[in-house]
Amino acid sequence: MKTCIRLLSLLLFMIFSLNSAWAQKVSADECEQVFFYGENLWNKDCKKEAALEFLRYVFLQDYQKGSNLAKAYEYLSDYYFLVKDYDKALNYILLKENESPGSAGPDLDLDSDFIKEINIRAARAEKNKESLRLDLNLWTYRHTGDYSQKVQLAAWKALMLNEAKNDDWTFFEEDYLTFINKYSQFFTTEEKEVIESSLEKIKAFKAKKPMLAAYLSFIPGLGQLYAGDVKDSLNAFALNGSLIGLSIYSICSGNVSDFMLLEFSPTVRFYRGNLYNAQKDSYEYNEKKRTELREPVLSILQAM
Repeated sequence: MKTCIRLLSLLLFMIFSLNSAWAQKVSADECEQVFFYGENLWNKDCKKEAALEFLRYVFLQDYQKGSNLAKAYEYLSDYYFLVKDYDKALNYILLKENESPGSAGPDLDLDSDFIKEINIRAARAEKNKESLRLDLNLWTYRHTGDYSQKVQLAAWKALMLNEAKNDDWTFFEEDYLTFINKYSQFFTTEEKEVIESSLEKIKAFKAKKPMLAAYLSFIPGLGQLYAGDVKDSLNAFALNGSLIGLSIYSICSGNVSDFMLLEFSPTVRFYRGNLYNAQKDSYEYNEKKRTELREPVLSILQAM
């Protein structure tokens, strides 16, 4: 009797174990189906819907470890990069790097991940108008020999583009000289000449001072002329000069009521506009000139 009970217990245990294994297999298959469904949506350009499926797949890892987790992280990083949520994009590419097999160096898949990470960091810094000089990850990619030249060049490019776009030309020149000492043959002679010529022009550029333009505009049009806008200067001089002349004539003629009712408000309004426009023209002149000076450098760097 005892033997029968033992055999029956063993049989029930084996059946229960087989059922549990089968249940886990079905659960794993269902989990992977979530990933494949998301990938199918992604390939059909339904990015937002696909991202929701990948998030669901990541959530399911608490219950059943999937074999496509690294790829799901990559899709999520790509999606958040597309929608300009760079913090989440960076978070998922870092998770993907940790999930990927291999180590830093010749691994092409990791090279691709590192370059994506660098581009995300650069886009986030540009969006937030931040400098990349203090980014320790970027420093590591540039100066550590464990990473391929492809990764190092991507990090150098991101840094120098960031500095050029932010007009950090002192730091740019320092990093440019370090770069060409390390990669002496990377830029052509013509490209070096363009970059170095642009740097000289940038250092020689004298920006217009908006407050000086405002002070000069106490004589209508003079501030705009200083800011380089001849047309606006002539308009300001003609309009404000006419109103001021008319106001003086009314006062001198004893028509103070006409001056107060008809001329005082327009004169003050247009005169204030003249002061404001002189400062605005200065800002616009400075930005236009800086854009012209940085454009040759950006074109070369973007082609790296």
